[in-house]
Amino acid sequence: MSNGQSEYFILTNLVELADRAKKLGYEDVMVEPIDPYDEEYVNPSYIDYAIRENKSMVRIMYLENEKSHGTMTIGTLKDSGRRGGADLHKVTINLNGNNWYNHEISNLAEALEYFPRRKTLEKYLKDDAVINETDYINRCGNCHTLMKPGEKYCKYCGTERGKGLFEPFKNYSYGVYGPTIKIKYKCSACGHIWITGILGGDHSKYCPECGKRTVNVIEEKVLDVFSVVGEEEPYDIDEEPRLFSDEQTEQLLKLRDSIPRCGEHNDIIEADEILKAMRSVGVDTPDSFRNSNFPRTEKEGEQYRLAETILFTTGSKSDGYPEGYCEHCHRDDYIAAISYRVYGDIGSSDLAESLHAPGDKDALIYPGRFGENWINYKQYLNSKIKYPAYICLCCGRKFGEFKIPEEVNRLYKKMLIKKEAEKLRIELHSAREDITVHARNVVSSTEKIIKDILNK
Repeated sequence: MSNGQSEYFILTNLVELADRAKKLGYEDVMVEPIDPYDEEYVNPSYIDYAIRENKSMVRIMYLENEKSHGTMTIGTLKDSGRRGGADLHKVTINLNGNNWYNHEISNLAEALEYFPRRKTLEKYLKDDAVINETDYINRCGNCHTLMKPGEKYCKYCGTERGKGLFEPFKNYSYGVYGPTIKIKYKCSACGHIWITGILGGDHSKYCPECGKRTVNVIEEKVLDVFSVVGEEEPYDIDEEPRLFSDEQTEQLLKLRDSIPRCGEHNDIIEADEILKAMRSVGVDTPDSFRNSNFPRTEKEGEQYRLAETILFTTGSKSDGYPEGYCEHCHRDDYIAAISYRVYGDIGSSDLAESLHAPGDKDALIYPGRFGENWINYKQYLNSKIKYPAYICLCCGRKFGEFKIPEEVNRLYKKMLIKKEAEKLRIELHSAREDITVHARNVVSSTEKIIKDILNK
């Protein structure tokens, strides 16, 4: 048997399917009729076989009267409670309605004709970590992490490209929650700079150019979940290019009312609409994200996010704020104040939207999206985190230090005091109840002692 075939066996419910599987090259094929009252039931002898031979079970079935759409599901083998469960997979494929080879199966003849080919099935099994993967193209030969074209060493274990044990591995994938995090690294030995932009962040330890463990994080940005990051042609700190000219920024600001929005709160602009807006002001972009390599460079990624920011700003005065000055562009116009939504564990999750310049009613303000501009009040009081106050709409740099306005501060402190007072009131009431119960017990106990003495 081949390496892939040795890791699983086929269990069908019809002799015709088993014969077809053997003709297609499957070597370990068995037949077990389906229990009409329990389609999930599997004879324990097949589970014993799977455990004994250390194989995953791939159950492929066709049910004559089944009308539901076919599916492929992956679970864990259960040994009827005797062993609780083996560390092996049970893959179930229902051919009824399944869309193998772009043909929807509706009868047994089609189920036989479009029975999954080994190459196709094993690709699915490898992608879902049911069987081992052996393809090391653009992977580290030691830890099998994906490597980008041009990287000479693995960023995570330091192994040189083309070297390692190249052992078969399970291609596990894990669900990651949280925002996209853009991290820019620089090697202090060779000066190489590279960027990663993935959900939950990255933990590069070695330089992909020289392989040395001389890695420094020179920039880290927490973006929203839907952000895109260009990773090619990174630039060093203080060498950031100007992203938009004054004319381009002004034109994008004028486009805000004409850009269609969607979403429950009207707070989403489709990606292709942002690209369209960028093209209208002279930035070279593809017509659509689909099937395009955009953004390829760091500048393209930053331009896209800044265009999105500009399209979400409110206000029309572009002459900036008195205290807002971009050191990168050396200017104080086209500056937007970053608006924060303040919340906290004080009985309300949405108390105040605070602005830096409440007197400048028509100044440019960026409200933030998808929670990126939310501040927890208690954390704000007790942490050393500094939230930026302004964003330059020409280069995208954020700067300044946000301060919660005093009137909002008073509101929150008052509510915190009220919450603490309520907590103390509840504790005091509970203490009084405890004292009352204790006093009653003492009186009852004393009365019983007196009664016992008198009875004697």
